[in-house]
Amino acid sequence: MNQYNKKYFARYKRKNIFNLEIGERCCLYSFWMRKICKLIPIGSKILEVGCGLGYFLKWLEKRYTVYGIDISEDAINIAKAKTTAFLLVADAQNLPFEDNIFSGVIAFDVIEHLINPEKFFYEANRVLLPNGFLIFSTPNPYSFGSFFKPHKPEYNAL
Repeated sequence: MNQYNKKYFARYKRKNIFNLEIGERCCLYSFWMRKICKLIPIGSKILEVGCGLGYFLKWLEKRYTVYGIDISEDAINIAKAKTTAFLLVADAQNLPFEDNIFSGVIAFDVIEHLINPEKFFYEANRVLLPNGFLIFSTPNPYSFGSFFKPHKPEYNAL
């Protein structure tokens, strides 16, 4: 049973005080878009690994040719209703793409879920064009803000 099912993603679909789904992290996505647009030429191919429900793909597709993968079939099915990106159910540790085709690979809050994160970094490097960019983030489970979150994420011990 895949733990990243509809139940897992349900919390992202709840509405906040601005009537936006919690997964629509507009301030954060706006920040990342400014950074990405400075690094990667508009119109380039970008892959989002662990695209979830497609929230950030909606931002990316306004300026780029966008591909998204997620290990969850449920997430991909929900994302298909939100985005025109090319979507696939796939594992971050075994990317189903040819070598040297993306100008950017993006992975927000993905590597902490992987059994072999080094395989992901190898795969990301493989599919990136020379001088392409890998942009990733991972949460700090010991940050001040994490003490206030009702949902405590599980992290693989490396």
